[in-house]
Amino acid sequence: MPEPTDRERGINAYAAEVRNFHRFFTVVLIGLLALHMLLLRPFVQVRGAMPVIAARITDTEQQVTATEEAEKAATAAAGALMQFRRAMQAGPEELGRVVGNLVTRGREVVGPGGDPYKTSIRLPKEGAPPASGTPSVSGTPSDESISVEEAIRQQIGRQVEALSLSLDAAMDPLRSLKDPPPEIQDALKVAQEDLGRNVLALNEVLRDAFANAPSFWQKLNGGATFGAASPRALEVTRSINQSLRALDSRLGSASAMRSRQQVLQARLAALQATQHELGDRLAALGTRLGWIPLSPEEWIRLFPILAGVVALTVLFRLRRILHYRKALGGVDLDLTAPSWIVGSPTSPGRWWAVLLIALPLIETVYASYNAMVDPGLSASILGDSSVLTIVGFWAIYAALIGGAIIQFYAVARGLVVAPPKRAEAQARRATGG
Repeated sequence: MPEPTDRERGINAYAAEVRNFHRFFTVVLIGLLALHMLLLRPFVQVRGAMPVIAARITDTEQQVTATEEAEKAATAAAGALMQFRRAMQAGPEELGRVVGNLVTRGREVVGPGGDPYKTSIRLPKEGAPPASGTPSVSGTPSDESISVEEAIRQQIGRQVEALSLSLDAAMDPLRSLKDPPPEIQDALKVAQEDLGRNVLALNEVLRDAFANAPSFWQKLNGGATFGAASPRALEVTRSINQSLRALDSRLGSASAMRSRQQVLQARLAALQATQHELGDRLAALGTRLGWIPLSPEEWIRLFPILAGVVALTVLFRLRRILHYRKALGGVDLDLTAPSWIVGSPTSPGRWWAVLLIALPLIETVYASYNAMVDPGLSASILGDSSVLTIVGFWAIYAALIGGAIIQFYAVARGLVVAPPKRAEAQARRATGG
């Protein structure tokens, strides 16, 4: 610009461009801030919270169902455990009665002076001895011959097996739970490791009692327990009773989980209320934008494009202003056309200006990220996602962000990096300074 009039016109054009940019950039910042606070931020918060709340509701509902099932199972197990107790109470007398019948049959075979335990008798092949009375010594053709002492051992085994099956049946409701609570797990541990082990130990204990004293069965009549058979049997019986009391305590605490159930129900109600509130907020957002022929989802999908176009426009206009400054080198433009955005590379506010002009780009990146991570934004009315739609919008977002980053780098460099002195001197000579 060799002529002073041309330089004056250039300065005036630069000042007008700066003023226009100030107005434009102010509108951009206020508009993006308003859209961010009124549209993007509420939508992102609601859409981000809804799947979290839905997952918590599902988890709480599962906990409620599991607690109800655990309470029912504990109640059923406690009731079935009563049958096991009755079997334990009736077992000794029944064993004594059956063994007594077997010994009576053996005495009928050997007579008064023989050993009834060593003799053989005939029993049904399935091994079930007669319940009462004294059957004939000869039996039936379908019977098998077996010694009395072996029949007694088999009867002991059947008796203990029946007790073990009764205990297993009582614990079946607890084993059917997929994810039992700690109380149920403790009850199963007591039933399997303590009570079950001691019940099975009765088989060996009673057989040892029979081996040491064949007439042990006489001690089991008159309401006695299995502990009357021998000192070792008494120890095992006490362990069984102790395990039963521990199991009752575990089942009692498991069946009294109503307080936990109430807490879970209250939590579920609060979560459902929050979910309903989020739905209302999303509906209110749609009502607020009802004057626009776009749904909130479409707005959020198009907002990064709008923000990206605005960011590019801001950066392009800034590059033009920087080009004017370079062409007007040698003139103190900060005095003739002061600006809170474009200034000397040595001015103290240059980094603040860089941050301000980066805001539209940052908003574009933020909006693009939220649009891409929400798969529901690309779903149709039927809930199907379109791959072409997703890829198309991602490509547009990437193109806008990439172009804006390139322009921002050029603008930021022009704002904070001083031009070479040689270029500055040439510009001063070209303007006649």
